[in-house]
Amino acid sequence: MPKSLEDTLHDLAKKGELTYFSIVPSPGGFEATYSPASKFGHSWAEDVDPVKAGLAAIGEMQRPRKSAKLEDDPEVTEMLS
Repeated sequence: MPKSLEDTLHDLAKKGELTYFSIVPSPGGFEATYSPASKFGHSWAEDVDPVKAGLAAIGEMQRPRKSAKLEDDPEVTEMLS
């Protein structure tokens, strides 16, 4: 069974990973933003259901992210040559 938003927030707080979390109304429903303590940045999600928006924002930040390498950018490679 999936965790509730309340349980998820309690777990994040216990781990010290709840730096910032908000849910605000938007024209399309609700927008949620989450920032953890151990990673740089924040994640954002929107949904007509505020709970789904909150869980989606948390889930988005917990997914692994691919880091861009400077060598992958032709403009940077040219500047470094």
